[in-house]
Amino acid sequence: MMRSLTRSLMKIKGTKRVFFSYYKNMKRMKKEDYNGDGIYIDLDIEFIPYQKLIYDTEKYLKFNKRYYFYCRHGVKSKEVVMALTEKGYNVTQLI
Repeated sequence: MMRSLTRSLMKIKGTKRVFFSYYKNMKRMKKEDYNGDGIYIDLDIEFIPYQKLIYDTEKYLKFNKRYYFYCRHGVKSKEVVMALTEKGYNVTQLI
């Protein structure tokens, strides 16, 4: 019983490590440092739900452009930036 519990905890730790490595690779910058080079998307006021940006990316975003995502609490922008970074898009989270 104890061995199987330890193994499952090791698996969970491994996935957490993978999650945090994506989080570390994610580009972030302060909103005040944004100088206007690229496309600024405020997820709090955009009419496109942020889940559609994640799942139908090609429909809404161009691969060769640079995007900056912002939301008030940082949760939606973090999700979008992590997913799009994984797909190879040039995205940055504004905090």
